[in-house]
Amino acid sequence: MPRKLMNSRECMAWQPPAGWNDLSYEERFAHLKRLGLSFPLRTSDWDDMDYLQQVRYSHWLGQIMHDTPEKRACKRREERREVLGWWRLLVWWCLCLAGAMALIWTDVVFGASITTAERVGLTVFTVAGYAVAIGVPMYITAPTKSTR
Repeated sequence: MPRKLMNSRECMAWQPPAGWNDLSYEERFAHLKRLGLSFPLRTSDWDDMDYLQQVRYSHWLGQIMHDTPEKRACKRREERREVLGWWRLLVWWCLCLAGAMALIWTDVVFGASITTAERVGLTVFTVAGYAVAIGVPMYITAPTKSTR
């Protein structure tokens, strides 16, 4: 029968063995079962702990049991999918901007009735509009690589 470590200090004093980060959830659970250990979700001193201590213990428990190679690989796949989507959207907006420039600088829309100064003004207006409407939000929401 697994013995429960009673309070949070006892639980968090336990150190995982070498190679723990390479074990799957099932292998971790089997290892703890062989040792006769069980980590409770709420320790005996849970009600005595302040909120920050509860968060630290929950985070520690999540790291010990759930930070597996499979979960990290899944997270990396999700990050790659987000980055790829972001780049596709960026390329799409750049193509739209190039299309707008083509419409301004060719005689398709305005014909010969527009002067070069007016084309330059429209170009500046269009580029500034794209920068404010698309460029800045895209820069702000660019996905970043996680540290873990």
